[in-house]
Amino acid sequence: VMSGWVGSGTSLATLSTTTMSMPVLLGAALLAVGTLLTLRCDEAERRIGDLDDAVARVVAAENIENLVEAILDASATLIPGYAVELYVWEPREQGFVPTGARNGLRPMCAVPLFGGLMKDGTSLAPTVQDWKQLDRELDRSHGREHRLPLTSGDDEVFGFLRFESKKAPDSDINHLLQILASFSGLAIKNVLLFERLREQARRDGLTGLANYAAFQDELSRALQETGGSSSSMALVLMDLDKFKQVNDRFGHHVGSQVLQTLADLWRQVLPPDA
Repeated sequence: VMSGWVGSGTSLATLSTTTMSMPVLLGAALLAVGTLLTLRCDEAERRIGDLDDAVARVVAAENIENLVEAILDASATLIPGYAVELYVWEPREQGFVPTGARNGLRPMCAVPLFGGLMKDGTSLAPTVQDWKQLDRELDRSHGREHRLPLTSGDDEVFGFLRFESKKAPDSDINHLLQILASFSGLAIKNVLLFERLREQARRDGLTGLANYAAFQDELSRALQETGGSSSSMALVLMDLDKFKQVNDRFGHHVGSQVLQTLADLWRQVLPPDA
Protein backbone atom coordinates (compact mmCIF):
# COMPACT_ATOMS: atom_id res chain seq x y z
CA VAL A 1 0.00 0.00 0.00
CA MET A 2 2.79 2.40 0.91
CA SER A 3 4.63 1.79 -2.36
CA GLY A 4 1.39 2.53 -4.14
CA TRP A 5 1.10 5.82 -2.35
CA VAL A 6 4.73 6.71 -3.18
CA GLY A 7 4.30 5.70 -6.78
CA SER A 8 1.21 7.86 -7.07
CA GLY A 9 3.12 10.97 -6.12
CA THR A 10 2.54 11.14 -2.37
CA SER A 11 5.15 13.39 -0.77
CA LEU A 12 7.44 12.14 1.98
CA ALA A 13 6.18 14.89 4.22
CA THR A 14 2.64 13.67 4.10
CA LEU A 15 3.69 10.01 4.04
CA SER A 16 4.72 9.94 7.67
CA THR A 17 1.41 11.46 8.77
CA THR A 18 -0.61 9.05 6.62
CA THR A 19 1.42 6.10 7.84
CA MET A 20 0.79 7.10 11.45
CA SER A 21 -2.97 7.16 10.78
CA MET A 22 -2.99 3.62 9.31
CA PRO A 23 -3.48 1.83 12.67
CA VAL A 24 -6.37 4.15 13.46
CA LEU A 25 -8.04 3.50 10.12
CA LEU A 26 -7.40 -0.23 10.39
CA GLY A 27 -8.80 -0.31 13.91
CA ALA A 28 -11.91 1.57 12.84
CA ALA A 29 -12.41 -0.84 9.93
CA LEU A 30 -12.05 -3.88 12.20
CA LEU A 31 -14.47 -2.33 14.71
CA ALA A 32 -17.04 -1.79 11.93
CA VAL A 33 -16.65 -5.37 10.70
CA GLY A 34 -16.94 -6.67 14.25
CA THR A 35 -20.11 -4.64 14.75
CA LEU A 36 -21.62 -6.06 11.57
CA LEU A 37 -20.71 -9.61 12.59
CA THR A 38 -22.23 -9.03 16.03
CA LEU A 39 -25.42 -7.72 14.47
CA ARG A 40 -25.57 -10.75 12.14
CA CYS A 41 -24.96 -13.12 15.07
CA ASP A 42 -27.67 -11.42 17.12
CA GLU A 43 -30.05 -11.58 14.15
CA ALA A 44 -29.22 -15.23 13.53
CA GLU A 45 -29.72 -16.03 17.22
CA ARG A 46 -33.09 -14.25 17.19
CA ARG A 47 -34.20 -16.12 14.06
CA ILE A 48 -33.13 -19.48 15.50
CA GLY A 49 -35.02 -18.66 18.69
CA ASP A 50 -38.11 -17.81 16.64
CA LEU A 51 -37.76 -21.09 14.76
CA ASP A 52 -37.39 -23.05 18.00
CA ASP A 53 -40.57 -21.51 19.42
CA ALA A 54 -42.42 -22.06 16.14
CA VAL A 55 -41.42 -25.73 15.87
CA ALA A 56 -42.41 -26.30 19.51
CA ARG A 57 -45.91 -24.98 18.79
CA VAL A 58 -46.21 -27.06 15.63
CA VAL A 59 -45.14 -30.27 17.36
CA ALA A 60 -47.47 -29.64 20.34
CA ALA A 61 -50.60 -29.18 18.19
CA GLU A 62 -53.15 -31.94 18.85
CA ASN A 63 -55.66 -31.23 16.08
CA ILE A 64 -55.60 -29.88 12.56
CA GLU A 65 -57.11 -26.51 13.53
CA ASN A 66 -54.40 -25.73 16.10
CA LEU A 67 -51.73 -27.09 13.77
CA VAL A 68 -52.81 -24.80 10.92
CA GLU A 69 -52.65 -21.76 13.21
CA ALA A 70 -49.22 -22.80 14.51
CA ILE A 71 -47.76 -23.25 11.01
CA LEU A 72 -49.16 -19.93 9.76
CA ASP A 73 -47.96 -18.06 12.85
CA ALA A 74 -44.52 -19.60 12.45
CA SER A 75 -44.33 -18.56 8.79
CA ALA A 76 -45.42 -15.01 9.63
CA THR A 77 -42.78 -14.83 12.37
CA LEU A 78 -39.92 -16.06 10.19
CA ILE A 79 -40.81 -13.88 7.20
CA PRO A 80 -42.94 -10.96 8.42
CA GLY A 81 -44.66 -8.99 5.70
CA TYR A 82 -45.00 -11.91 3.31
CA ALA A 83 -48.48 -13.01 2.30
CA VAL A 84 -48.75 -16.75 2.99
CA GLU A 85 -51.39 -19.44 2.60
CA LEU A 86 -51.36 -23.03 3.87
CA TYR A 87 -52.68 -26.03 1.92
CA VAL A 88 -53.16 -29.42 3.60
CA TRP A 89 -53.52 -32.78 1.86
CA GLU A 90 -57.11 -34.07 2.11
CA PRO A 91 -57.25 -37.83 1.38
CA ARG A 92 -61.01 -37.90 0.82
CA GLU A 93 -60.84 -35.17 -1.80
CA GLN A 94 -57.51 -36.36 -3.22
CA GLY A 95 -56.18 -32.83 -3.30
CA PHE A 96 -54.55 -29.99 -1.34
CA VAL A 97 -57.19 -27.89 0.42
CA PRO A 98 -56.64 -24.25 1.56
CA THR A 99 -56.91 -24.11 5.35
CA GLY A 100 -55.79 -20.59 6.27
CA ALA A 101 -53.90 -17.48 5.20
CA ARG A 102 -52.00 -14.47 6.59
CA ASN A 103 -51.53 -10.89 5.39
CA GLY A 104 -54.42 -10.88 2.92
CA LEU A 105 -53.15 -13.32 0.33
CA ARG A 106 -55.35 -13.60 -2.75
CA PRO A 107 -57.16 -16.94 -2.27
CA MET A 108 -56.65 -19.86 -4.61
CA CYS A 109 -59.03 -22.80 -5.05
CA ALA A 110 -58.30 -26.33 -3.85
CA VAL A 111 -55.57 -28.04 -5.85
CA PRO A 112 -56.49 -31.58 -6.95
CA LEU A 113 -53.76 -34.11 -7.56
CA PHE A 114 -54.00 -35.31 -11.13
CA GLY A 115 -55.39 -38.85 -11.25
CA GLY A 116 -55.55 -39.24 -7.47
CA LEU A 117 -53.69 -41.77 -5.37
CA MET A 118 -55.30 -44.99 -4.17
CA LYS A 119 -53.88 -48.39 -3.26
CA ASP A 120 -56.15 -51.27 -2.27
CA GLY A 121 -58.90 -48.77 -1.49
CA THR A 122 -56.66 -46.74 0.82
CA SER A 123 -55.86 -43.10 0.14
CA LEU A 124 -52.16 -42.31 -0.08
CA ALA A 125 -50.30 -39.04 0.25
CA PRO A 126 -48.53 -37.73 -2.87
CA THR A 127 -44.81 -38.26 -3.23
CA VAL A 128 -42.17 -35.59 -3.77
CA GLN A 129 -42.17 -36.52 -7.47
CA ASP A 130 -45.95 -35.99 -7.61
CA TRP A 131 -45.45 -32.61 -5.98
CA LYS A 132 -42.84 -31.55 -8.53
CA GLN A 133 -45.27 -32.31 -11.34
CA LEU A 134 -48.03 -30.37 -9.59
CA ASP A 135 -45.68 -27.45 -8.88
CA ARG A 136 -44.80 -27.20 -12.57
CA GLU A 137 -48.50 -27.05 -13.42
CA LEU A 138 -49.08 -24.29 -10.84
CA ASP A 139 -46.17 -22.28 -12.27
CA ARG A 140 -48.14 -21.81 -15.48
CA SER A 141 -50.87 -19.81 -13.74
CA HIS A 142 -49.10 -18.65 -10.55
CA GLY A 143 -45.55 -18.08 -11.70
CA ARG A 144 -44.77 -15.15 -9.38
CA GLU A 145 -45.39 -17.22 -6.28
CA HIS A 146 -43.00 -19.20 -4.11
CA ARG A 147 -44.29 -22.59 -2.92
CA LEU A 148 -42.71 -24.75 -0.25
CA PRO A 149 -43.76 -28.43 0.14
CA LEU A 150 -44.32 -29.80 3.64
CA THR A 151 -42.68 -33.23 3.60
CA SER A 152 -42.76 -35.95 6.26
CA GLY A 153 -39.32 -37.42 5.60
CA ASP A 154 -40.81 -40.50 3.90
CA ASP A 155 -40.96 -39.02 0.40
CA GLU A 156 -44.53 -37.90 1.13
CA VAL A 157 -45.97 -34.39 0.84
CA PHE A 158 -48.78 -33.50 3.26
CA GLY A 159 -49.20 -29.85 2.35
CA PHE A 160 -47.48 -26.75 1.05
CA LEU A 161 -46.99 -23.11 1.93
CA ARG A 162 -47.80 -20.59 -0.77
CA PHE A 163 -46.03 -17.21 -0.62
CA GLU A 164 -46.94 -14.24 -2.76
CA SER A 165 -44.21 -11.62 -2.89
CA LYS A 166 -42.13 -9.74 -5.45
CA LYS A 167 -38.93 -11.11 -3.91
CA ALA A 168 -38.04 -14.61 -2.79
CA PRO A 169 -36.82 -15.22 0.80
CA ASP A 170 -33.05 -14.95 1.21
CA SER A 171 -30.97 -18.10 1.63
CA ASP A 172 -30.80 -17.88 5.45
CA ILE A 173 -34.55 -17.50 5.81
CA ASN A 174 -35.19 -20.17 3.20
CA HIS A 175 -33.06 -22.60 5.20
CA LEU A 176 -35.14 -21.93 8.33
CA LEU A 177 -38.32 -22.37 6.30
CA GLN A 178 -37.06 -25.75 5.08
CA ILE A 179 -36.63 -26.87 8.68
CA LEU A 180 -40.12 -25.61 9.53
CA ALA A 181 -41.52 -27.40 6.46
CA SER A 182 -40.06 -30.74 7.54
CA PHE A 183 -41.48 -30.52 11.05
CA SER A 184 -44.83 -29.27 9.71
CA GLY A 185 -45.15 -32.09 7.19
CA LEU A 186 -44.49 -34.71 9.85
CA ALA A 187 -46.92 -33.02 12.25
CA ILE A 188 -49.68 -32.96 9.62
CA LYS A 189 -49.08 -36.65 8.90
CA ASN A 190 -49.37 -37.53 12.59
CA VAL A 191 -52.51 -35.46 13.11
CA LEU A 192 -54.21 -36.94 10.03
CA LEU A 193 -53.27 -40.44 11.19
CA PHE A 194 -54.61 -39.79 14.69
CA GLU A 195 -57.87 -38.36 13.34
CA ARG A 196 -58.28 -41.33 11.01
CA LEU A 197 -57.74 -43.78 13.88
CA ARG A 198 -60.15 -41.84 16.08
CA GLU A 199 -62.75 -41.87 13.32
CA GLN A 200 -62.28 -45.60 12.79
CA ALA A 201 -62.76 -46.18 16.52
CA ARG A 202 -66.13 -44.41 16.31
CA ARG A 203 -67.37 -46.28 13.25
CA ASP A 204 -68.84 -49.74 12.76
CA GLY A 205 -66.43 -51.78 10.66
CA LEU A 206 -69.17 -53.45 8.62
CA THR A 207 -71.50 -50.57 7.75
CA GLY A 208 -69.36 -47.50 8.35
CA LEU A 209 -72.09 -46.02 10.54
CA ALA A 210 -71.47 -44.54 13.97
CA ASN A 211 -71.01 -47.24 16.62
CA TYR A 212 -72.57 -47.41 20.08
CA ALA A 213 -69.87 -45.30 21.77
CA ALA A 214 -70.19 -42.55 19.15
CA PHE A 215 -73.99 -42.72 19.45
CA GLN A 216 -73.81 -42.17 23.21
CA ASP A 217 -71.47 -39.19 22.78
CA GLU A 218 -73.65 -37.57 20.13
CA LEU A 219 -76.82 -38.19 22.16
CA SER A 220 -75.29 -36.57 25.25
CA ARG A 221 -74.13 -33.59 23.20
CA ALA A 222 -77.57 -33.15 21.59
CA LEU A 223 -79.31 -33.32 24.98
CA GLN A 224 -76.97 -30.66 26.39
CA GLU A 225 -77.52 -28.35 23.42
CA THR A 226 -81.32 -28.62 23.55
CA GLY A 227 -81.65 -28.76 27.35
CA GLY A 228 -81.16 -25.06 27.95
CA SER A 229 -82.79 -23.77 24.76
CA SER A 230 -86.15 -23.68 23.03
CA SER A 231 -85.04 -26.09 20.32
CA SER A 232 -86.10 -29.73 20.26
CA MET A 233 -84.69 -33.05 19.11
CA ALA A 234 -86.10 -36.38 17.96
CA LEU A 235 -84.77 -39.88 18.57
CA VAL A 236 -85.94 -42.53 16.11
CA LEU A 237 -85.61 -46.22 16.97
CA MET A 238 -85.68 -48.77 14.16
CA ASP A 239 -85.90 -52.55 14.14
CA LEU A 240 -85.35 -55.04 11.32
CA ASP A 241 -88.19 -57.53 11.25
CA LYS A 242 -87.23 -61.18 10.75
CA PHE A 243 -83.55 -60.36 10.40
CA LYS A 244 -82.64 -63.48 12.38
CA GLN A 245 -84.44 -65.59 9.82
CA VAL A 246 -82.26 -64.10 7.08
CA ASN A 247 -79.14 -65.13 8.96
CA ASP A 248 -80.45 -68.60 9.72
CA ARG A 249 -81.71 -69.35 6.20
CA PHE A 250 -79.14 -67.65 3.97
CA GLY A 251 -76.12 -67.33 6.25
CA HIS A 252 -74.49 -64.47 8.12
CA HIS A 253 -72.67 -63.26 5.02
CA VAL A 254 -76.06 -62.45 3.43
CA GLY A 255 -77.18 -60.81 6.67
CA SER A 256 -74.08 -58.63 6.52
CA GLN A 257 -74.94 -57.60 2.96
CA VAL A 258 -78.45 -56.65 4.12
CA LEU A 259 -77.00 -54.41 6.84
CA GLN A 260 -74.59 -52.76 4.40
CA THR A 261 -77.38 -52.11 1.89
CA LEU A 262 -79.60 -50.66 4.61
CA ALA A 263 -76.77 -48.39 5.78
CA ASP A 264 -76.29 -47.11 2.22
CA LEU A 265 -80.02 -46.34 2.00
CA TRP A 266 -79.91 -44.40 5.26
CA ARG A 267 -76.95 -42.35 4.05
CA GLN A 268 -78.87 -41.40 0.91
CA VAL A 269 -81.81 -39.90 2.82
CA LEU A 270 -80.07 -38.49 5.91
CA PRO A 271 -77.92 -35.32 6.05
CA PRO A 272 -74.13 -35.82 6.08
CA ASP A 273 -73.78 -34.91 9.77
CA ALA A 274 -76.57 -37.25 10.91
